[in-house]
Amino acid sequence: MKSITMYCGITLAFVAFSAQGATSADKGSAIAQKAGCTKCHAIDRAKVGPTWQDLHIKYRDDAGAQKRVSAKLKDAGSEHPEIPVRSKDIDVLIPWIVAGPEKSPEAYKKGFSKADKAGCTKCHSMDNKKVGPAWKDIAAKYKTDKGAEIRLGEKLKNAGDDHPEIVVNGGDRKILIPWVLSL
Repeated sequence: MKSITMYCGITLAFVAFSAQGATSADKGSAIAQKAGCTKCHAIDRAKVGPTWQDLHIKYRDDAGAQKRVSAKLKDAGSEHPEIPVRSKDIDVLIPWIVAGPEKSPEAYKKGFSKADKAGCTKCHSMDNKKVGPAWKDIAAKYKTDKGAEIRLGEKLKNAGDDHPEIVVNGGDRKILIPWVLSL
């Protein structure tokens, strides 16, 4: 009876999780964003710290990676800045990175939604130049630029001669700019 109850509980948890539509990429991205990891790390773009793809390559064949990286995050010390990540979140975040971090479909939807709401889609598209460059071209231009988010944030905040005035509040910029740079 005990095993049937446990099986039913696991099944219900899986069904509830599936119904929400959250992928491991969605969960990993959400935790990284919430904890502030995205200030220094991105999936495939250098920032302050290494990319998550580089960390994946470093740890993918390392059986002890989960334990060591978790310990590093829990006791930041001089190697890593202290970040507010709960143990249960680390148990989702580290496997996402070690398994090969994927881009979050939910983050993509949110980013595109913010771009559309702000009017960016009038001049930009994903792959082709319209009035302004394609977002993939912008991402490629800034791929190795560690200060890209700051520069693009200023460009959107203080639209000048090279960019039309659009209304993007600070919260939306925090979603929109990393989204464009991740393409």
